[in-house]
Amino acid sequence: KTETYQQSFELFEEMKQAGLKIDEITYNTLINKAQTYQQGFDLFEEMKQAGLIPDEISYSTLINKAQTYQQGFDLFEEMKQAGLTPNVIFYNTLINKAQTYQQGFDLFEDMKQTGLKIDEITYSTLINKAQTYQQGFDLFEEMKKAGLKIDEISYSTLINKAQTYQQGFDLFEEMKQAGLTPNEISYSTLINKAQTYQQGFDLFEEMKQAGLKIDEISYSTLIKKAQTYQQGFDLFEEMKKAGLKIDEISYSTLINKAETYQQSFELFEEMKKAGLTPNVFIFNILLKKTTQYKQPLQVFLSLLDEMINLKIKPQVGEVNKKGKKIKPYTVFAVENKLRKSQKPYKEWIQKNANSSKKNHAGYKRLGQNFLNKR
Repeated sequence: KTETYQQSFELFEEMKQAGLKIDEITYNTLINKAQTYQQGFDLFEEMKQAGLIPDEISYSTLINKAQTYQQGFDLFEEMKQAGLTPNVIFYNTLINKAQTYQQGFDLFEDMKQTGLKIDEITYSTLINKAQTYQQGFDLFEEMKKAGLKIDEISYSTLINKAQTYQQGFDLFEEMKQAGLTPNEISYSTLINKAQTYQQGFDLFEEMKQAGLKIDEISYSTLIKKAQTYQQGFDLFEEMKKAGLKIDEISYSTLINKAETYQQSFELFEEMKKAGLTPNVFIFNILLKKTTQYKQPLQVFLSLLDEMINLKIKPQVGEVNKKGKKIKPYTVFAVENKLRKSQKPYKEWIQKNANSSKKNHAGYKRLGQNFLNKR
């Protein structure tokens, strides 16, 4: 026995040079050891040129190695034309390689017409490829009617495709009634679909009671859904105590929920101490919150200094809820009563003219926006 394709191939070449007869079993064995589809396909073609007839094993092995659905489908069709009958394994392999739901569904219907018994793998694979919740749900119901066993993976897949929290929650409850235990994926998927913080928090507490490991994604998702800063902060602290890694997204989300500039700034400083680099979105949040501070201009300008040091390009455009771009700022909106504030800002612009040269206009618009909001 040889362990690698290369070792087997060298022996195969020696056999040919020695004039030994190579049969279907030898070809099939080598095709199975092939590391790439192309290696297997070349042997498959050579096998046919040698007058040998590929059998179900030859086709099955090569279809399994196919890199694209089309490669597998072409072999599948060739196999049928050769008078060989594909079994459930052939169909399942090809459905799994389907690039679209329709391709998989056509094979699924073909299976029914040929009288093959469709198993759990077929249904689960096709549910996973469903483009809509309804497509997946129809297959799910059909699966139940066929008396097939539905596992946690099928439930989790369909919960993920649910369009509403209620659809997902109904499946989640049905899953438990069927004696199945939801895993971390099922919970985190449903928490993500929760319409309210309370819905997500109830599931979160249930996870803890079930002894499941709660990861960063579940915490981050729930922090995002928090209605108050305190709710988010409590989860954030719990996340740290659990020894979980807190990323820029978690910090950004909580900084955005902060009720005061001081709360935001403390998180900002903690984030930097943790070795994380604030991005432009975090700076934007902080810049907007500076108006809550006792000396807003001083804080605003110090943040701009830090942006320059970190070489962060200002993002001055905003997008409304409809996705329409709003023209960020205008010079004409600065009122006369703000001239005193405008003077030190102009001095800052002159002082930082060289370091902010590339993004001078961006910093200028940020400054004007700050003045307009005061």
